[in-house]
Amino acid sequence: FSDLSSGINAEYGSNKLVKEGTIPQPTILSELSMWKEGEMENLPESMKKHVSDRDTLYEIMVKRAKSTCKAYLALPLRYPDTPPFTTLHISGSEPNNLRAMEEELNVHLTELVAENENYLLTKIVSRLCLLLDVYLEGMGVEPQIKFFLNKFKGPANILPFVYNAERQLFEHR
Repeated sequence: FSDLSSGINAEYGSNKLVKEGTIPQPTILSELSMWKEGEMENLPESMKKHVSDRDTLYEIMVKRAKSTCKAYLALPLRYPDTPPFTTLHISGSEPNNLRAMEEELNVHLTELVAENENYLLTKIVSRLCLLLDVYLEGMGVEPQIKFFLNKFKGPANILPFVYNAERQLFEHR
């Protein structure tokens, strides 16, 4: 757990470096609060069809203030050749944005490893923390400190979960 936390800090640096502009990454306020091995019987039904008996399962908790996001991560036997699969649960969450967050973690995973395949799990947890920040700020649960050009997109009111480092704002896909 401490190795994972230190990896997140090594990956994205401190808030001071972010504010000084040396790292093209927004400040992440959500934190990893729990990482433990999970069990197949505790998985949500929606995830059971994506995992096998040979996968290693983890239960992850990410928090910001009073809000919590519970994630289940299935690490396949052939990892890193086969990427992990993640499903999320935020109590009282809006389902369209929750699905968009899961899409960022499962479908657009190649963006996390574009430069380097090292620390993939660290990058997934860091992305999860960032997604939770955007969700909470976009839904008005926490004060908004991240910049969104357009807050919602389409009839499903999807939040902008993609960070554009050049423009230093969040955009929609």
